[in-house]
Amino acid sequence: MAGTKMEILDSQDELHVQNTDLSDSSFDEVDLSNSTFRDVDFSEAEFENVSFAGASIKDVNLSGALLENCAFEKTRINGVLLTDLFAAYEKSKRK
Repeated sequence: MAGTKMEILDSQDELHVQNTDLSDSSFDEVDLSNSTFRDVDFSEAEFENVSFAGASIKDVNLSGALLENCAFEKTRINGVLLTDLFAAYEKSKRK
């Protein structure tokens, strides 16, 4: 996919992405709310100011991905709310 540029023209679009390699991609100021991602490779991808609110993420590779200033309200990874995962991580650091 190197050199390929994809533009989302309507901010109301919900994406349904499956079996795709988006490694090393860059996402800046993108609304991916309520989108679904299944078996997607986001390794080494960069996300800045991206909304994943309500997104469903399953069997996705985020190895080495950088996520800055992203929104995750009601976002699930493998069926678990991402906010719950963050809370469990913070709790484990205090032990």
